[in-house]
Amino acid sequence: MRRAHDELERRVQERTAELSDTEGRFRRVLETAPDGMVLVRPDGTIALANEQMEKLFGYSSEELIGQGVEMLALEGFRTEQVQRRRDEFGDSRDRLRGAGLELYGRRKDGSKVPVEIRLSPLEAQEGVLVCAAIRDVTERKRAEEALRESEARFRTMANTAPVMIWMSGTDKLCTFFNKGWLDFTGRSLEQELGNGWAEGVHREDLDRCLEVYVSSFDAQQEFTMEYRLRRHDGEYCWVLDTGIPRFAPDGTFLGYIGSAIDITGRKRTEDALRELSGRLISAQEEERRRVARELHDDLTQRLAVLAIEVGKVEQQLQGGAEPVLEGLRRMKQEMIELSAVVHGISRQLHPSILDDLGLVNAIEAECMNFSQREGIQVKFTSKNVPATLPRDLALCLYRIAQESLRNIAKHAKTDKAVVTLAGTDGGILLSVRDYGMGFDPARVRGNGGLGLISMAERVRLIQGDLSVESRPGQGTRIEVRVPLTSGQT
Repeated sequence: MRRAHDELERRVQERTAELSDTEGRFRRVLETAPDGMVLVRPDGTIALANEQMEKLFGYSSEELIGQGVEMLALEGFRTEQVQRRRDEFGDSRDRLRGAGLELYGRRKDGSKVPVEIRLSPLEAQEGVLVCAAIRDVTERKRAEEALRESEARFRTMANTAPVMIWMSGTDKLCTFFNKGWLDFTGRSLEQELGNGWAEGVHREDLDRCLEVYVSSFDAQQEFTMEYRLRRHDGEYCWVLDTGIPRFAPDGTFLGYIGSAIDITGRKRTEDALRELSGRLISAQEEERRRVARELHDDLTQRLAVLAIEVGKVEQQLQGGAEPVLEGLRRMKQEMIELSAVVHGISRQLHPSILDDLGLVNAIEAECMNFSQREGIQVKFTSKNVPATLPRDLALCLYRIAQESLRNIAKHAKTDKAVVTLAGTDGGILLSVRDYGMGFDPARVRGNGGLGLISMAERVRLIQGDLSVESRPGQGTRIEVRVPLTSGQT
């Protein structure tokens, strides 16, 4: 009996020492922990509490020790819940340690405080004790509430905005569409989220639309694009979509926010104006052709006949009164010069050489005539230009070369220029360059220079691109690039 009693006492002392060691280790943790911490016995009473618990709940350690956790009014953290968790996790230290709860506690003064509780098991003589780390999350809750309020205000503002608004995350997938977008497309938010919105984009615009979106997203740059989007009634409408990258205060990329507006009406107006402009230019060219034909076929011929008649009279008066002969000679010379002027005007109004010999010969002849007329040396080169070109394209390039040379004579104050006409991969390039005084293109466009406006309009009608490069004192270069399909040659 004595031996059994000694063995039992030894075991009790060992377990007591283990508990003492556990409590000692826990006390050391308590002293340095930034959060409130309590050690809970299997019966739900508090065995130990640190100073942070006193600050958090207003109770002293003496008031807490020995009391049930219920006194902290930790909703969802009653004794039976602790025991249930212990049973659920099978006293598994790893799984119990990962458990976390967000609850509301009650301070000694009766006020509520939001807390986050994390549990860790500790083996002791009494069984498995539970260490609870309790953190005050008041500021986090306030921040979350402020964020919710901010999001609610944003959604209210977005849903009442007169434009379509969308947002995407860092994975390029859309996370929000406002009421304006959903009303326009007639689809639900769930249908549009992610990449669902792309289902409404016209198939001819989809690849270009996605290319702009993805490339801008990867570069984290603002973008603007136009594409056709299916409206709720099935009609495709043009929209102007602008996306702007979002960044956190620390510079972290958050995704994009964008807005889109229906520009179908504007597009229709532009198309109508383009059609009207084309008709006006066509009518102008037709009238030029008619006047040129009349000058060439009627007035020029009549002047030539008159000059011949004057020559005959001059011959009949040979040896007669010298003053009369001299007057007739002057009349004849003036008629010849007048005929040349009329012929030049006819050529300017409509270059028949363009119809007869093609664009290359027409521009080359224009450069030669310009050099003779203005005294400015013009070097013309051509390369790989198709023998036949669409009439409207050829006429457009000829008029731009003609207008560019006219501007050189009026403004450049130079004695040389270069005109280049070349066939490129899939198009035609016309370049007119001078080495004169140059100008500021922005100021000229702002003042409504009719020459450049006319050029731009002509190029736009044949789906080409016009660029003007110039600097004061460094000359000017005008380039026109026009696409050319196989069916146009």
